[in-house]
Amino acid sequence: MSVCCASSCVAPEKIQWSTDGRVKRGDRTLQTTLNGVSTALEVRSGIYLGGFKTDAQGIRSSYVVFVPASLREASGWSFAAAVQGFFQVDDSVHVLLASGGAFRQSPTGWVESELQFKPDSVVVHTRNGVIACNPVPVAMVSQQRGSCYAADGTWSVDVSWREVRPQVCGDEALVVVEQRRDALVAHRIGLKDGRIEATQPIDAAPASLCTLQLRALARP
Repeated sequence: MSVCCASSCVAPEKIQWSTDGRVKRGDRTLQTTLNGVSTALEVRSGIYLGGFKTDAQGIRSSYVVFVPASLREASGWSFAAAVQGFFQVDDSVHVLLASGGAFRQSPTGWVESELQFKPDSVVVHTRNGVIACNPVPVAMVSQQRGSCYAADGTWSVDVSWREVRPQVCGDEALVVVEQRRDALVAHRIGLKDGRIEATQPIDAAPASLCTLQLRALARP
């Protein structure tokens, strides 16, 4: 939002944050209680930061702070698991934990979200439904696979991705690059039903997965 007068418009100064928990806007700086920041979400009223803080005994705890746009006193909340990220649905801010837990900000604080997530998930889409993906575990001995799924539980597709983050293209399809032992295989998955619409091997993943021209699968 810009502040306008008769002759010009001036855009508000952007909020900047540092991994050590400092927040800056213009000539104002605020040191939050966070000792480390791993993720952030700027909204109209301020900025949410997720990370950790360490107490006097050296015990580290997962923590979220909200800093208003005025950079006055921040609010903070502790969580039982590491903060994976933030996302918005219909202007409601959610925090996603590495454990798969999710909470929605309400006037009375954080309440458990009705959305369901798998551990280590990342949210890749929030319009017309929330879509998330969880990567295949690092450990080669693990029997688990990665997946992409609708957070309302309507569909889920197993796909072993890790290094290349899945990407939504045109609000219609999700493109995922699966890392198999001897090849990379790209899949296009419909957002409405989770059906794999196209799949084919590729030599390398481009900077934007939406540039891939995938051949549609033949349907009976």
